[in-house]
Amino acid sequence: MLENASIEDVEWLLGLHAGDELAALASAAQSTPRLVAELRRRHSPARAAMLIETAQLRRRGAAKFPSAGEMFFTSIGLQQSTDADVACWKARRFADAGQIIDLCCGIGGDLMAFAQVGPSLGVDLCRVVGRIAEANVRATGGQARVVQQDATAIDLKGAAWHIDPDRRPKGKRTTRVELHEPNLEELDRMRVASADAAIKLAPAAAPPEAWRQQCELEWISRGGQCRQLVVWSGRLALTPGSRTATLLRGPRAESFVGRSDAAPRVVETPGDVLFDPDPSLVAAHLVDAYAAEHGLTRFDPRVVYLTGGSPARGGLVSAFRVKEVLPFKERLIADFLKQRRVGRLEIKHRGLELDPDALRRRLKLRGDAAATLIVSPTPSGIRAFACERVPAPAGASAESGANR
Repeated sequence: MLENASIEDVEWLLGLHAGDELAALASAAQSTPRLVAELRRRHSPARAAMLIETAQLRRRGAAKFPSAGEMFFTSIGLQQSTDADVACWKARRFADAGQIIDLCCGIGGDLMAFAQVGPSLGVDLCRVVGRIAEANVRATGGQARVVQQDATAIDLKGAAWHIDPDRRPKGKRTTRVELHEPNLEELDRMRVASADAAIKLAPAAAPPEAWRQQCELEWISRGGQCRQLVVWSGRLALTPGSRTATLLRGPRAESFVGRSDAAPRVVETPGDVLFDPDPSLVAAHLVDAYAAEHGLTRFDPRVVYLTGGSPARGGLVSAFRVKEVLPFKERLIADFLKQRRVGRLEIKHRGLELDPDALRRRLKLRGDAAATLIVSPTPSGIRAFACERVPAPAGASAESGANR
């Protein structure tokens, strides 16, 4: 809705006059009919709707931004924005870059972080979104100007730049960089103007061969999901020609740098501990490189679960100590769990179709014990590994080891 608002209404929303109304909405658990009616009595339908939408989006935005209660959003902008933790991680590389230009800046998810580390300029084609980005930068204690302009028309000489190309230029989402806007040819031309670049892509995007050779590709995960792929170019690339998998937990991170051409090592019999790789390792195709460096193996080439004898392997894999290996037969699994009074069951699976919630209901769990069930193909057929989750080793989420 805000995307289509008039600039006059948006300026009113961003100004002091709307502050009291937004504060009242924030204190309400939800937008009640009485509250909505009162807003419509005092304001135009468009402004009343903007206030209600902003209050709703601020609640949703709290999962991404600590300062969401002071920020402004559009529905699409919130959905597509980089969250605060990922943005701060990326901004660290720009700390000594001089002038920073954030192209296609949207509501300012990245721009807010850039403004904390250096002089920053935002660029977006939409005037409304640009004004929202400026307001969000101010709300987080920064300062940046946003101009309404085509990203390809900006003079990038002498600047380090970041861009989030439009992945839906024709209305349908695509992971093909040549179909983004700006497209591959335009992005390459921009890299000629200034090589110091960070290009935000979807985790499933396939960068061209030239980028894979010249740039660093970093897949970043947070909260159990791989959030984005960043193509680092020029001086911003720490390890050109390599891939990086990074797991963020708040301000702390663990990264692994490697190549995607490591051959998988497979053993027929799983060891005492199973490892579930972080989504960033999987998306970066670095599971086998990580396994080789840490003395782990696969037990089936079709799935990325790893196995070994010792659980202390760092934060980029979750470790599970195997207590029992069962055929994947629900009656046998139910009997096993009943005998051990398992009432809380985490179910993980790869390499097969499975509805964990439905399976959990059918198992009719009773008891106060907890366990993890890992269901996976093996050379001997589908097996259910009854496990206990091993706590991550102290410091596992810090940058460490041969990693970065």
